Amino acid sequence: MKRFDDLMLRRERICGFVWLPIHVILLPLFLVPVLYLMLGADKLTDAGANVIYYLISFLFVIIVFWNFLRESFDRFVGNLRGAVLAMVIAYALQLVLTLGLQALMSVFGELETPNNDAINELANIEYKKIFAVAVLMAPITEEVLFRGVLFGSLARRHRWLGWVVSVAVFCLYHVWQFAVVEQDWTVLIAAAEYIPLTVAITYCYDRTQTIWTPIFFHIFTNSLALAYMTSGA
Repeated sequence: MKRFDDLMLRRERICGFVWLPIHVILLPLFLVPVLYLMLGADKLTDAGANVIYYLISFLFVIIVFWNFLRESFDRFVGNLRGAVLAMVIAYALQLVLTLGLQALMSVFGELETPNNDAINELANIEYKKIFAVAVLMAPITEEVLFRGVLFGSLARRHRWLGWVVSVAVFCLYHVWQFAVVEQDWTVLIAAAEYIPLTVAITYCYDRTQTIWTPIFFHIFTNSLALAYMTSGA
């Protein structure tokens, strides 16, 4: 396997590692409560708070990582066939892993998905806001931070470590807040629900070494999930 060729500049990487804990921990813990105190629960909905939360990180990513995104897009266009093939393989991989997880859960019991349940509820109330977050802002923000910064930095030296750390952190990112709010750390088991998607997304980046492949794959899978949630199925 060829060496991972990371396009991210050193200054971008440093900014990314500074911002990653802000996005994952500090903003959820402090921004949202402050917004509710300032605006009031009658003016700020949960969907609105999510929009503001992701918009802050989205703007940070666009401004700080503009050069990385531009150069990575050039690589994506230059290997468009390879990128599409990688996304097809990733989708098949996600389906296989999902079936395996479902088979495992049929033995141990149904896996709770608090994050998905929350998004499902919000999407049926304020679809446009959740669409803006899930399909537009989150894929770019999360792929740059979790794949570009975290995986890319580690994979340059230890590819396996990049896989393990980035997959684990991204999965836990989707559930840790619920564990804290409910004071029940068994909720962290729900992180397993995100392993198939995270493995597929990471494969996209590792295979093509352009951040736009996982971004577009993330957009595609989130669009499918959102369409399913609002279909009444």
